[in-house]
Order: sequence, then structure tokens, then C-alpha cells
Amino acid sequence: MAFRFLHMADIHFDTPFLSRNEEVRRLLKESMQNAFKAGVELAVKSAAHAFLIAGDLFDNDNLSYKTAKFLYEQLDRLNDAGIMVFYAAGNHDPEAIIHKFNFMKWPEYVYIFDRAEPEKVFVKDTDGNVVGVVHGAGHESKREGRNLAKAFGKAVPGVPNVGLLHTFVTGLKVSLGYENYAPCSLEDLKGLDYSYWALGHIHKRAEILDKPMAVYPGNLIGRNPNETGPKGAYLVEIEENNGLKINFHELSPIIWDTVLIDDISDAYDFKRLEDKIYSSVTGYINEKGYDKKLILRGILKGSSPLYKELKNEENVEELQDSLKDRLGAVSFELICDDLQRSIDLKEYAGGTHVIGAALKILDDIKENPRLLLSLKPDSLAGFMGGNEEETINYLKSLLDNMEAEVVYRMTGGDGNEV
Repeated sequence: MAFRFLHMADIHFDTPFLSRNEEVRRLLKESMQNAFKAGVELAVKSAAHAFLIAGDLFDNDNLSYKTAKFLYEQLDRLNDAGIMVFYAAGNHDPEAIIHKFNFMKWPEYVYIFDRAEPEKVFVKDTDGNVVGVVHGAGHESKREGRNLAKAFGKAVPGVPNVGLLHTFVTGLKVSLGYENYAPCSLEDLKGLDYSYWALGHIHKRAEILDKPMAVYPGNLIGRNPNETGPKGAYLVEIEENNGLKINFHELSPIIWDTVLIDDISDAYDFKRLEDKIYSSVTGYINEKGYDKKLILRGILKGSSPLYKELKNEENVEELQDSLKDRLGAVSFELICDDLQRSIDLKEYAGGTHVIGAALKILDDIKENPRLLLSLKPDSLAGFMGGNEEETINYLKSLLDNMEAEVVYRMTGGDGNEV
């Protein structure tokens, strides 16, 4: 008999979303519940044997009575369907937080891995037959520094085995920028004869190993502009011969995404600029095939005749509001930080004056990676680290649009803007 289960992680119930207005906060909190409910419905419809939560069910010690009631209802639905629930504590909801809520008394049918020492639990179907084994461990503090994966035991022979853990797997590009709580390596996940590792902590969806299969499902819904694209959970089926079927299911009713708009050099008035932004964003949405509610961010890049006007906060807010209505988006944010002044650089490049010399120095730095690295400060703000190539690319990005800014400043703001 196959072992079927749903794998989700990083729900972060009751995230406050303090940087958003009241309407968006309400919608995001509702979306979290709707996405979780959709996962429960998928598990029941698929006759799953288990429902796995790989940490950070809660967002620190935030839990409202409304959310607690909702959770009881959904957990009862799983129990009524004979689906076992397994929950491994993460860094946002370690053991101390899971058990502190006065109105959240956990049902007996929810098995919580809240200790660093791994445990194994046999999963049974409604007839009492063992269909699989779940091995799990949990964070005991918000800053769990131990390698919990190293202590996991070998697989129980004869049935599918699954590891459940909230962890930072080292050496992965997808892990850059995340805190290295409960760190482990890919090698730590191998050699135990497990069929699948159900992981949590990284909010980007990633299948990081094939044998055994190890998966980050990403968080259940995006919570900020950096957590873009469809969000959901994995439905997994492990057959008796250890054959594996995994399918990602989009569960979140809301999507965050960012659109680059860089063809605005001929937008000499706000009407034309708004139309260009609208065209770029709708083209991107259609290409992605999105049919969900959208929280969008547009990044303006390149030279703009409206550079000065777009430094005015009121102008940007009016543009955002108009585009939000036209796009039918939940929210639309416009980022103008990468805009460049519309200055005719040809007039200054190659000249024998100091501005020409400054522009040549900029060209030399961009063309010479060794020179660029030699000028790098010890600490780079906004850079989370990486190899030499990634460092060079980041340094080059800091020089984008620098030529026009140099001319503008060296001419005292009287550069020939077009």
C-alpha cells in the first residue's frame, strides 16, 4: 500500500503585517487561513495518511483566539478523515512557544516533535496497518544552533520512511539570506535509507535532493515583496517499492510579484508613463497566467524625463493608486530608486575635461573585475554574501546609472537633461 501525505511549512499564522494598511492586512490573514484550509481539503480528498507541518506554524508568540478556533476546526477535519498530523517545531515556534498559548491545548491526535532528540512514529491507515514511518525533531529555542539532522536514526525496513525537520541546509544558493538555524548538510540527509525529507525554513520552493528526495515547499503564502510567485504545498505518494510521486499544489489565493519596467525613456508626461507601466505589468501577468489576487511591485529602471517629478512622493502615490485601480490589484507599489537622469552623456564622454576623465574611470572600473574587487569595502550593505562572481555582479549593480549622476553632480545640477 502506498504512503500518502501532504507536506507544508512556514505558515506563520497571525503575522502582523504592520507595514501594510488595514485592508491588505485583513486580506493576507484571511489568505493564510484559506490556504491552510485548501491544504486540509486536498489531504482529505486525496485520502492522505498524514499531514506534515515542517515548522513555523506560528509567527513567534502571535496567536489570536480566532486563529486557534480555526486550527481546531481544521485539525478535527483531518482527524475525522483518519489523517494523522505531525508538526515539527521551528525557530519561530520552538517548544517554549508551542505550549505557552492558554487557549491552544493540542489534541492527542496531533504529534508534535518539539525536542532536539529525534523520535519516530509509525503511521497507520484506518484499518490499523502500518503504511509509513515519520522521523522528526524540533527546535527547543529560537536560535537552535545544533545539527539536529545528524542524530536521526536509520530507516525502519519494509516501509517508507520520511524525515520531518525545520533546518538550514548549508551550501545551497536557495539558502542565502536565511539564518543558519539547526544547520545541516546534504550529506547529513543521505545514508539513512529514507524515501523523503520534508523540510521547512527556506521560504522558496526547492527540490534540493533526488535520492533521497528532499524538498522545501516554501512558505504557504507570500508575506512580503521578496516572496513572489505561486505558493502552496506538496502532495507526496511513496509506493511499496519506494517509487515516489510528488506534486506541488498551489494553495495560496494571493500572489506577490515584482515587474521590471525599463522602457520609459520617451515617457515625457505622466499619462504616457502610466500607460507604459500598465502595458508592461499586464503583459507580465498574462505571460505568467496569474488568476489570483495580486500584490504587485513595479521597479522603474533606466533614464526618465520625469526623474525630478518622480522624486515627489505625492506624484508617486497618485501614480500607484491609479495603476492599482486599472490593474485590479490588491496593492501596487512603485519603486523609483534605480531611475537615471535623462542626461546626454555623449556630450561629456571622451572629453579632455575632468568630467570626461571621471567617466573614463567609471568605464575602467566596470571593465576590470580585479580593479573593482580591489576597491570593495570590507562590508557591503545589502549583500548577503556569495562567491567571487556574485560579488563582482553585485558591485557592478551598484554602479548602474552612475554616469548620469556623476555628470549631474559635477555640473552642479546643470547637466544637459533631455
